[in-house]
Amino acid sequence: MGRLSVRRLLLWTVAVLTLWGTPVLGVDQEDVEQWVRSVVERSEEFPPVPGYSIGWREEIVETISAAELAAMRREASGKPDHPLWQSIEMYSRRLQNGPDITRIRLYARDAKHWRCNFTLEYLDKYWDRTVTPKTTWALTDKQLAIIDPSYQIPNGRDFARSLPSLRGQLGQFLYGGLNSLPWMESWSVHRASDPGAWLVRSTHTSGSVHEYVLRWHDELSQFIVASRTEVAAPPGREDRVGSRVEYSGWRHDDVLGSAICTEVRRLSKSNTPTTLYFLEGFEPLAPDALEAMLRVPDVQQEDSLRGMPTATTVYDYRPEEQKVARLTPDGAHEEPLVVPRQHSKSWWRTAGWILLTALVVLFVALWLRNR
Repeated sequence: MGRLSVRRLLLWTVAVLTLWGTPVLGVDQEDVEQWVRSVVERSEEFPPVPGYSIGWREEIVETISAAELAAMRREASGKPDHPLWQSIEMYSRRLQNGPDITRIRLYARDAKHWRCNFTLEYLDKYWDRTVTPKTTWALTDKQLAIIDPSYQIPNGRDFARSLPSLRGQLGQFLYGGLNSLPWMESWSVHRASDPGAWLVRSTHTSGSVHEYVLRWHDELSQFIVASRTEVAAPPGREDRVGSRVEYSGWRHDDVLGSAICTEVRRLSKSNTPTTLYFLEGFEPLAPDALEAMLRVPDVQQEDSLRGMPTATTVYDYRPEEQKVARLTPDGAHEEPLVVPRQHSKSWWRTAGWILLTALVVLFVALWLRNR
């Protein structure tokens, strides 16, 4: 599972359009489209390889010069509430310590059972999200939040919503970003002005248009995505036009059974790197390991991945609990957790039945009145 079928492998091989500018086998635009569709089809599989976790590293390298930072400090001087202070702190840190590095690792059985660990090395903090059908929870170095997704989801704590974003990031490594094509209004294949490349042009309903450059990789004997450029942007975001993403370090991965990109670079329209992503690879999971990883942690006992938690506050939103527990040297202190009822799925379900009943009663009354 996760490995290319013979049919797909043949399709990838047949999809040789050019080899360093020299046409091969007379393959045409339709063959390229079939190759792209095969990549999109593979991207629907989740997790990409069952029984393995996958990790990657994000490095935010965008910064400014020391002179620009000094100018920002002068502008915000004497104004403790000035919005520039957050940027000043961020750029000061990067100028002094280097990139903001976050390590991410995803553990998943399927789209309804997964855990993703974020380790923010530049802040010495972590943030883990876990989703199962019965319980979702998030663990940080400060607190634990536990939620029953069938009952209520407090604002800002719908952890399941982050999965599409995570799959999007993974898709940069596994599919060269082509996994985003199903979400576009349309996409099409064109010959590039460079005789050794083809273009995939995608259009979003917002007005954003991207062009992916496909090139033949001789050692892998298949196409790879070399780059993606934003050639049109939504109204008001014209500053994004010309920004691009570069995909490099393509190699065959034995676990995935296909080619994989190991480095992704985001660049501004001025060709300045802003964020770098590095694939850190697959790791096998023991048969029962995922069960322990998904289990709601007890902040006073070791977690299977984080060890002994440092969280001192537990927000339990489950209907049978509804409490906040604060751990102090004197012991745990609990207090009721007030949750706005409007966020409760059961509240909306009840309201729906009440409204439906009222409409039925009204209909019957009008029918009797007009008899």
